[in-house]
Formats: sequence, structure tokens, C-alpha cells
Amino acid sequence: MAFNGGVSKQQLGWLDQQLLAARQAGQLVLVASHLPVAPDTCPPACLVWNYDEVLSVLRRHAGVVVGSMAGHSHQNGYVLDGWGLHHVVLPGVVETPPGRGCAGALHLHAYGCELRGSDTMMSMHMPCKPGS
Repeated sequence: MAFNGGVSKQQLGWLDQQLLAARQAGQLVLVASHLPVAPDTCPPACLVWNYDEVLSVLRRHAGVVVGSMAGHSHQNGYVLDGWGLHHVVLPGVVETPPGRGCAGALHLHAYGCELRGSDTMMSMHMPCKPGS
């Protein structure tokens, strides 16, 4: 049975416009969503239905978009795609064993992002070359 959901054409258009505005303003963007958008970050059943269309918009704005961050699959997941975009899936607190922790802090910089995880959450540096 299909579950999850998709991103509408209207939402994709809105995202494209927001990323264009960010490019014009010289900003970097980390796209956050509940559902993951990148294969190999989670089981396929956890991806947004039209992840390929979402990735197309994000990749069109490589150099502005650092990557994506999502949850839903409740497991650590990461992939750096061929466009230099970092795709992160964060673990779920609900899956954390008793007595363990699952927390992190996201630090945003002019050169990218840094996730500082503790206990069951991974840590990583996600560099981005603005305008690339």
C-alpha cells in the first residue's frame, strides 16, 4: 500500500522561486522536509513519491542549495550526490534505546553547515562552494 506523499507542481514552482531569490540574495539554503528526497539515504519506501522532481529543482540550484535534511525513516542516512549536494536523514528519538540520547545542533556558516550530533545522532561537515 502506498503511503507518504508527494510534492505538487505548485509546491515545486514555489521552491524553485525561493531558491532563485536565495541565489539573487547570495544566500545558501538547506532544504528541510519530513520525507527524504535522496535515494540511498533511507529505504525506498520512505522517500517522497516524486523525489526525482524535487531533486531536479534542488540540483538546478546547486551552489545555492547545500542539500536536504529530513527524518521519517528514523535512521541516520547520508549521501553526497553528483551535484555536490549533501542529503541527510536524521534518526528518530522514538527509536532511541532507553538510557541513550539522540540530539544534535546544526551550525550554519558561509561555507556550509556542520551537524554536531550526540550519542545516536551522527556528526558531519557539509561544505558548499557558493555559486558553484
